[in-house]
Amino acid sequence: MERKLLNISDPAVIALHAVVELAKSKKSMTAKVISQKWEIPHPHLSKVLRKLVVADILVSEKGPLGGFTLNPAKKDISFKDILIAVDGKIIFSNCFFCKKTCLHRNQSRECVFGNLSKKINDTFEKFSNTKIRKA
Repeated sequence: MERKLLNISDPAVIALHAVVELAKSKKSMTAKVISQKWEIPHPHLSKVLRKLVVADILVSEKGPLGGFTLNPAKKDISFKDILIAVDGKIIFSNCFFCKKTCLHRNQSRECVFGNLSKKINDTFEKFSNTKIRKA
């Protein structure tokens, strides 16, 4: 069985791709167009887009010419904003077990992962602060 070291939820990945796609677009896009382009099931994408509208990241326009656009009132949208809108609060832990106190450190031993978790967290935190701007 294959496993990913960094596990970002499917809804979060869909949300990031959808927002970047909308940022590149000069006009609104329907969920149908986005779902076809990225080969994402329409119902799944619609749920994700709804969360982004509730979080004021996107604006939904109804009607035959409707669709989704980035919220023009938001000057800066970060990847972190998108991840939080879809998955909730992000917790950065320097322990893969997510323990407040490391048993190895309490016993004056080095963590078996060294500082790998901290490096991953620092890199991901920098990534999550990336800003998306409308083209």
